[in-house]
Amino acid sequence: LLVQGAVNTGGTDMISAYTATMRIERFANSFSDSGAASISVFVAQNHGAGDQERVRAGLRKGWKIMFVLAVVLSILMVLVRKMAVLWLMGSPSKNVLENAGQYIIVISIFYFLCFTGSTFVGYFRGIGRVEVPVIGTILQISVRVVLSYAWIGIMGLKAVALATGIGWTVVVFLSAYDKEKYMSGAIVNMIFDLVLIYGLYMGVSGVALSTCVSKND
Repeated sequence: LLVQGAVNTGGTDMISAYTATMRIERFANSFSDSGAASISVFVAQNHGAGDQERVRAGLRKGWKIMFVLAVVLSILMVLVRKMAVLWLMGSPSKNVLENAGQYIIVISIFYFLCFTGSTFVGYFRGIGRVEVPVIGTILQISVRVVLSYAWIGIMGLKAVALATGIGWTVVVFLSAYDKEKYMSGAIVNMIFDLVLIYGLYMGVSGVALSTCVSKND
């Protein structure tokens, strides 16, 4: 609701565009939520059995699966963004299509971080530290709200997407550095992987998304 308040300042077209993109995101986020639940069950079983090596291996494999899903869904959302908005809204105005399309393009670049965050959510729930995802969610929402209000007048609906992405970034890195001693090796490895793969991801996705945009436009 707080983010919606920022969006409302942009008028009816921006509100309609945001409503459509939230429906599209809910579909994509269902995969992220399912992945988090699966990782949570796996981690809880092996953590309870005292098999920390299997917890580490499962966490990293689960994260890689989530990464692939994030890339596929990001590209898919960009490819079908106009079709999806038309299907959801019926006969939207040109401004609605433009606002929704811009939002989806920006948010798609950050979706890898959303799925990485869900991986950590599953892990922390699995080991019984539910306070970490709760604090992360509060922090992510706070960053998203503050930056959305600060930038929406300048950038339009893209500001909300960018603010959301920055919120995901903060939460992911804070989660990665959480002081879980018995998982320190796996966390450090994940941080290195995160930096290396995200650099590659940003380069590849930038080219792929630019190609998708040019073909659709």
